[in-house]
Amino acid sequence: TAYEIVSRDWSSDVCSSDLRMAADAHAYRGPGPLWLLMRASITQAGRRVATLGSQSQALLLLIIAFVLGYVVVSFALFQRALKFLGTFPGLGSLLIERLLFLLFAFFFVLLLFSNLVISYTNFFRNRETTFLVTLPVSAQTIFRWKFLESTLLASWAFVFLIAPLLAAYGLHNRAPWHFYVMLPALVLLFIMLPAVFGAWVAVNLARHMDRRSFQLLLLLAIADDALGLVLLAAFYPVGAVHLLPLLGLLAVAVTGAVTLRRC
Repeated sequence: TAYEIVSRDWSSDVCSSDLRMAADAHAYRGPGPLWLLMRASITQAGRRVATLGSQSQALLLLIIAFVLGYVVVSFALFQRALKFLGTFPGLGSLLIERLLFLLFAFFFVLLLFSNLVISYTNFFRNRETTFLVTLPVSAQTIFRWKFLESTLLASWAFVFLIAPLLAAYGLHNRAPWHFYVMLPALVLLFIMLPAVFGAWVAVNLARHMDRRSFQLLLLLAIADDALGLVLLAAFYPVGAVHLLPLLGLLAVAVTGAVTLRRC
């Protein structure tokens, strides 16, 4: 019959193993799309630095001198500050420890807001993201790449600021060699926590940001908190000094909300 002829011709000419071998032969075995995006970004950054060096070597040398000068001067200042705090009898080490805890707590909050704003902009208000969506790249790859980019943009200043302080702290306490080995891994974990939480908040916030009801509730919540702080400071002026950190966080929240609205 015709079915037997077609079936026999198919089984004799092209079998499933031949098709599988042909598909494997034409399969792409190069680096993944995430690695390609990372390599393209690194190459672009290297070309920008090379272009800056070719156009103005004096400017490039000035930037390098500023970075090195900042590292040396800040390390010396942090070391002197730690030595001064350590001179307090019986309270030196405890005071340094509490100040570091407070400093890292404020840095965590600032990194959280920074990652929230930058992640929202990179995920939903970025031309490169719009272009990548049109390419044969999975949504997971685009999210991972934009997450890494947002984390880098939001955290480089923190690393730049905290590195001399941690080096001076280790030298002041005469830390062993494994302190400096474990320090980059611990700093990376500290950076990833607000980065992940900020990206999660940005993704969930994008679902409701364009709704008028959500914007109204957000403004009412901020206004209610501001009014509560003002009334508390008016009726309890003695404790008004303790409200300064809360007012600072409220100002950061208002700035972040306005920035997200304008993005």
